[in-house]
Amino acid sequence: MELSYNNRRIRVCHIITKMVYGGASLGTLHLAERVDPTMFHSAIICGLPSENEGDLAEEMTKRGVDIIVIPEMAREINPLKDFVTLMKLISILKKYRYDIVHTHGSKAGVIGRIAAAIARTPVILYTVHGWGLKAGTLATRILFRFIERAVSHLTTRILFQTQSDMDEAHVHKIGSREQYVLIGNGIEMEAFTRYNKEHSVTVRRELGITNKKVVGTVGRVFEQKNPIGFIKIASQVLKKRQDVIFIFIGGGELLHSVRDKVQQEGLSKNILFIGPRDDVAEVMTHFDVFILPSLWEGMPRSVLEAMALAKPVVVHDIGGIHEIVKDKDNGFIIPVNQHGEFADRVLYLLRNENMCMSIGRQARKTAERYDFKEVIKKTESIYAELMNIHMRR
Repeated sequence: MELSYNNRRIRVCHIITKMVYGGASLGTLHLAERVDPTMFHSAIICGLPSENEGDLAEEMTKRGVDIIVIPEMAREINPLKDFVTLMKLISILKKYRYDIVHTHGSKAGVIGRIAAAIARTPVILYTVHGWGLKAGTLATRILFRFIERAVSHLTTRILFQTQSDMDEAHVHKIGSREQYVLIGNGIEMEAFTRYNKEHSVTVRRELGITNKKVVGTVGRVFEQKNPIGFIKIASQVLKKRQDVIFIFIGGGELLHSVRDKVQQEGLSKNILFIGPRDDVAEVMTHFDVFILPSLWEGMPRSVLEAMALAKPVVVHDIGGIHEIVKDKDNGFIIPVNQHGEFADRVLYLLRNENMCMSIGRQARKTAERYDFKEVIKKTESIYAELMNIHMRR
């Protein structure tokens, strides 16, 4: 792959609402850090971290990734702040004259693409990190689809992590097939195959999970990840077994409220919401079963991470799940909000250690096909192809 643009590296700007401990943020960081530095120079524009979600700013600085923070950029819709964010983005994009603007997530994807179009950025990309086109009220869904259709006209390519998200975009007439690229998703395999075993022992003592079965998940504590469903599933399991600890790794806007709910139900010894962690692999290695009760997803990195650790997974039947989980082979798929069925499957796995090991081995084989290095290669190829097309014009 050869690329020369006025004898300098291609300038790439990633725009994302938050850089916190979550799948989209970590994926964006890995892209910015690991695309070929001899060809590309990457920067990230983001908002301030939210309370309880962790902050990747120090990690970005340590890894040599440029970061520009716009304090007004937020997930919530706020006309005044959103307008200020748009104006600041336009100013920044014009000042640095990026060759490629690569947006991530719904809110940043909309405002970022509008700003890039106004700033006349040559290549404008949007990665769909799973979208809730079927979530919310009917009015919300109609508005969301209308906005996505409108800004798709400003987009050079729409990158998808799953075939199901791509098919959904086509059904709702968001962009055209010519704009679609299936980029996939992946994880840093080495982080989950060569984790710190000494620290892992310390974690087990710290969390007080010695001589307990452990069921856990990873994600941002908000509606999509369904923390209330997590509590309901845990409650039903705990009615039949008291030797189980449920652990939810991650922070978010609902963290305090769900902790209060667990306390009120008298389950605080068995259900732990431990907040964001930078030692996810060392915590997850103690899981006997990984669960994902999310209400919608693209291709969840946390499931792939659990599979890399050879953990059996029980997940809701959503989004791109069928692209990585095969029911009764490398995990189990349960209809959404069937908490009793979900709990029964978890109990079944906890009773059958041989089944856990067998499914875990199949899960590990699946994870090995999703090394993030492949995502990097595909992204570099897309960047190069689109810049070459631009230069020939």
